[in-house]
Amino acid sequence: MITLTRRSLAALPLAAALPGAAAAQSGPWPNRPIRWIVPWAAGGSSDFVARTVAQAISGPLGQQIVVENRAGGATVPATEFVARQPGDGYTLFSGDLTGLVFIPAMSTRLAYDAQRDLRIVHGMARFPYMVVVHPDVPARNMAEFLALARARPGAVSMSHAGAGSPNHLAVVRLERATGVQFTQVAYRGGAPALQDTIAGVVQSCLTDVASAVAALQAGRVRPIAACQPTRIATFPDVPTLAERGIRNADIYA
Repeated sequence: MITLTRRSLAALPLAAALPGAAAAQSGPWPNRPIRWIVPWAAGGSSDFVARTVAQAISGPLGQQIVVENRAGGATVPATEFVARQPGDGYTLFSGDLTGLVFIPAMSTRLAYDAQRDLRIVHGMARFPYMVVVHPDVPARNMAEFLALARARPGAVSMSHAGAGSPNHLAVVRLERATGVQFTQVAYRGGAPALQDTIAGVVQSCLTDVASAVAALQAGRVRPIAACQPTRIATFPDVPTLAERGIRNADIYA
């Protein structure tokens, strides 16, 4: 689930009642442009959702919403940046499972507390994931792809959106569920991971479908399996991992 958070949104009414706060606010919110931080590279699913929603709500709000990409570091730098911003409602953030759940669960040395420093405003989107391969890979389905990987342990490369991302954890789950080892190639977001698969720099990618729709429809990558319990409505001919006998490898965010 990609969630939209606004730093300390609930503090707005309280701040307006404190001495000096009304003067600092200088009018009702919003009276200046709003910044929307996306912790992934431009062109990915989170970026697309943020820009689509920002464009839709800028008019009703009467202020421009400027989307700013701060990719890298498994979303930690961007999340820390947002957590340090004033609680005035002028910083929006596309928080996801990586920075809000996975990284906090794996680290005790973060400079932010996701539950304390960020306030969830609304859920935005759920992204199904899919295993795709470059058209030159001699595998038409998941069974053939796994056979290829087993025949050459570590020689088949698979890209993902970076350490700690849902894509990364999905690759790890797939490896554990199948006993196959891939050469994992981490990127600063789903878009560059997919682009290098399209270019043939890596052989396969575990990508969210929102990022890959255009490439899939154009035949620039070949779908192998959907990583969720049911088939993806947009691509009903692509079997799920479970249909291929692979259990406990589903993931979607």
